[in-house]
Amino acid sequence: MKKYTKLISAVLAAGLLAGILVFPGAAWEDKVSPWAVEELREAVALGLKNENFCDHINSRDDIDRLHFAREAGEFISCQMQLFLWSSPLYEYTQTKQDENGEYIPYFKDIDHPDVNFAYAYGIVQGRGDGIFDPDAPITREEAAVMLYNTYLAYANHPEEDIPELNLEQFADRDEISPWARQAVSTMAAWNVMAGMSETEFGPKSHYTYEQCWVTFLRLYKNAPEGRLKGSVKMPDGWDQAAALAELRGRYRHVEEYYAETENYIVLFGGQCIDIRSDFRTIWVIYQNGGRETVYVPELIYYATPERFLLDEEHDTLYCTNKNSVVYKVDLMAATAEVVEPVGEREWETEEYTVRYTGQSDEHYNFKCIWLEYKTGSRIKTVVPGLKYDIASEELSFDAEHKILYCTTDSCAYKVDLDAGTVEMIEAE
Repeated sequence: MKKYTKLISAVLAAGLLAGILVFPGAAWEDKVSPWAVEELREAVALGLKNENFCDHINSRDDIDRLHFAREAGEFISCQMQLFLWSSPLYEYTQTKQDENGEYIPYFKDIDHPDVNFAYAYGIVQGRGDGIFDPDAPITREEAAVMLYNTYLAYANHPEEDIPELNLEQFADRDEISPWARQAVSTMAAWNVMAGMSETEFGPKSHYTYEQCWVTFLRLYKNAPEGRLKGSVKMPDGWDQAAALAELRGRYRHVEEYYAETENYIVLFGGQCIDIRSDFRTIWVIYQNGGRETVYVPELIYYATPERFLLDEEHDTLYCTNKNSVVYKVDLMAATAEVVEPVGEREWETEEYTVRYTGQSDEHYNFKCIWLEYKTGSRIKTVVPGLKYDIASEELSFDAEHKILYCTTDSCAYKVDLDAGTVEMIEAE
């Protein structure tokens, strides 16, 4: 339970950060209705939508059956933390073949990967007689059924989650089709869909793109099961070991760092085809399903394991890029942020400027001693166990200002300023 609480906290923190730094004035905000802006900011912060999600769409237009199927597929891939175009989800997007290798489309009027996926997962059905009717706008009761079926597709124990049928709050409940009644009741009970007014659901009214996006966000947050709750039904053919084997089996895969914990497999690697096609990144493969990539700027390709450090709870990975900037990777949320720089101490001699500075947080100290020579060069030295807030009396120079002595809680060290080396000496 602890790790899921951390996930929710991390996601909310990421949303707050994104709201401050990214979204005010974002290009898409003037393309959606005012009522939807706040929730769509959250959808982007959570990774359910990217910032270009309505570049070529009028968000107030009615959404058709094809595009709702596409949104449902993308939502399930987010829940499972898997790519639609990679195994094992890719197989569900494909047109089936008979024993002779002949393709057999699910529908007469469309053969499309998004429709294939949604049909294979039980999210959409046809109109009958092999017709899907992809361009038809969906109604609100149809949207409720598709949202409901999407939940059934990824929930581990949906039969335990569905509330009793209750449509008493809607004066137009008799207009809701029998096949949609349980779905409408459930989506209303979970606050995924509201009525067109306080007393009317409007089952036959059309559904818009922005209504679709917002209700998928609410399903993500409010449904009893899902990624936020740590309970997702993964597709057949997925397990953590197989996901790792698939990644390592890719053409020209290289790997510089690997760690395995109770909840994750973490590695820095990927395909390295040539100097212009190097796809190494941080991969997080989850024990309870799915995998994500995390980008850390300027993380050098041939990074040694010393540039990576897991925290004691194995929920955070620290990594140092080629500019000696430390990033903190939240493994559950698959996000990275810079560890904030801290204040520095500085001493001047005739030949050097000696600085003790760097980055630190509540768990780890990445501060180090920098030797800046008057000639313009610079050397970094690390003294183990040197405290964040080192006092002046814990640092001293020899008479010639060639040696810097440092005292930690357990040891004493001397730093040769000419050579930039550190040597432990006996504590006095």
